Amino acid sequence: MVLSGVGARRRFAFNLLASLAAVAILGLFSAVPAEARPHHHHHHMHRFSGGGWGYHPPFSAIVVDAKAGKVLFAADAREPRHPASLTKVMTLYLLFEQLERGAIAMDTRLRVSPHAASMAPTKLGLDPGDTIAVSDAIKAVVTKSANDMAVAIAEEIGGTEDAFAEMMTRKAHALGMNDTHFVNASGLPDDDQITTAYDLAILARAIQERFPRYYPVFATRSFYFDGVAMQNHNHLLGRIEGLDGIKTGYTRSSGFNLMTNVRRDGRQIVAVVLGGTSAAGRDHIMANMIEDHLREASTAEHMAPVLADASPHARPAVVAEASAPARPPMKPLTLTAAIGGEDAHLPAAIQAYTSTTTPSAPRWSVAGKLIQASAERDEETAAERTEPTTSTPGAKLFTDRLPTRTTPTAAAASAAAKTEPSKAILVSLEPSKPGSTNKDPQAPRQADGGRSQEKAMASLADEASSAPAARPKASPGQDWMIQLGAVPEEKKASELIQRARSSDSHVLSKAESFTEKVTKYGTTLFRARFAGFDEDAAQAACKVLKKNGFACFATRS
Repeated sequence: MVLSGVGARRRFAFNLLASLAAVAILGLFSAVPAEARPHHHHHHMHRFSGGGWGYHPPFSAIVVDAKAGKVLFAADAREPRHPASLTKVMTLYLLFEQLERGAIAMDTRLRVSPHAASMAPTKLGLDPGDTIAVSDAIKAVVTKSANDMAVAIAEEIGGTEDAFAEMMTRKAHALGMNDTHFVNASGLPDDDQITTAYDLAILARAIQERFPRYYPVFATRSFYFDGVAMQNHNHLLGRIEGLDGIKTGYTRSSGFNLMTNVRRDGRQIVAVVLGGTSAAGRDHIMANMIEDHLREASTAEHMAPVLADASPHARPAVVAEASAPARPPMKPLTLTAAIGGEDAHLPAAIQAYTSTTTPSAPRWSVAGKLIQASAERDEETAAERTEPTTSTPGAKLFTDRLPTRTTPTAAAASAAAKTEPSKAILVSLEPSKPGSTNKDPQAPRQADGGRSQEKAMASLADEASSAPAARPKASPGQDWMIQLGAVPEEKKASELIQRARSSDSHVLSKAESFTEKVTKYGTTLFRARFAGFDEDAAQAACKVLKKNGFACFATRS
């Protein structure tokens, strides 16, 4: 049962106050964090870049029901804050747009400019003139939070980092992030780099809805580059059931930030914490927010639309390429307040605690397991302390974490969440082999990496031309259908149908395929569907197709 706004705030405040009190007791009476023992315990309160007990960055937090777009909890969620490395989520959003439209490929080589190489740590540390594959740059941004790679991406797309930052701001406003302004691609300190927890919750929903093919990279816990393991700074990955990302961040002015997404028991939430006094304290607050509010989220079959249209920005004129047709503007996302439209505030005692206390590494119980948090240092200016992990996410993890429920009636959500996934791309994001650099400044950029695949898709389109355009009439007891995606062109919907048939002919052998035109918010899309199932058969078919890398959901005809 969803609690009222007041009840939810009181229960959350009570639980959070109790947990923070426990953290304080633990910090006072236990030994220093494990990685600091047995030396230097008189320095343990100053080992965070924040400066210990006197460090008090401004705090904000929000929890949103990702399916309903409803705010479940908010504390100063609309107050201006510095995003730090959460900025990189928008940097990757714009990169994913270019990947999706084919302007950039995963094997495109990004050239490291002197400006990119000059970025403060954390970074890969490549020299000017080096090149790196886009796929490796993405993983370096997600795991190591590499500032030089964020700038290399920005310069590839925008020509300059300044021009790219303007693109980031325009995209933010198009998404409904009206209180956000970007001036760089990395999140390195700048007084003019401003956002809110509310706006970042919009971005957290949008990036996974818009890019189900690429979003699973945020679950990467480590990858190898030039023989060196890069560990993800997000200590909650693999520790909280259903949590699959998204990004951490820290600067002195921002405090310790975290954006997450959790799917569990048919529910889904996104949550943002800004201004934690330490990584451990931030993680503890996030864990309690998740456990307190996930149960309040909707179990609805379908997600509320996030975007009406999420067409990528055209790249600047400095990049020579065929111009894309103009698309209608996006309808900005708004979140529905569960508490009368006003942000809830943490009680003064809790706010004072979170803004002045740097607890030593706390422990908390999530899903029956006792967790010891590790400490973290400045993500942008020094290497973080991370706990080693022995597991590496593979293709199964990436496929299983594709969104399984999307909105079949909203054009934007359809376009966003049901773009056909590519198994090849999922595999290319795996941290299974070392990355490499190219020292040759004249090394050719492999910007046409996806052209052969496009030709193959063109031939499949010819084979799929027989797909009926009209919805088949449902037979008694066979009134369920499955949908694989909604795409801008009927040809691509037919290609998707053919790919699905080729991947597993058994589950679709008796199904009747068709494309269905739908127009919403001035945008026309074509759904790729199969009909002629009962409910059990439809769910079973989707299960098989998801294992084969497709997005799929079942619905009654």
